[in-house]
Amino acid sequence: MIPESSFSDDDIKKRFLSFYGENSFFNDTEMLPCFRNKWSSISKYMQEIKQTFSRYFNKRHKRRGTLWGERFKSVIVENGETRINRLAYVELNPVHANIVDRPDMYY
Repeated sequence: MIPESSFSDDDIKKRFLSFYGENSFFNDTEMLPCFRNKWSSISKYMQEIKQTFSRYFNKRHKRRGTLWGERFKSVIVENGETRINRLAYVELNPVHANIVDRPDMYY
């Protein structure tokens, strides 16, 4: 998480305009606190990704409701075997998804 105070008003406005386009309207009074909070919170970031994808998926498949039953999870992995299994899963995921032939080919 990035502290909200690390974003200046100008930083937020520049990010907004680069993402939404130079012709987008930016109201400093209303939008600065919202985007400052949104861009400094992993929770808000994950919420937006999941909601945006849910709307897209539901529209495409003519369905309603949430796609996930719960929020993202963060788990501390201390056990050596569990850690190795988690790392192997992450490294081999592009291979299992047929994106690449070998893990080192995925950047």
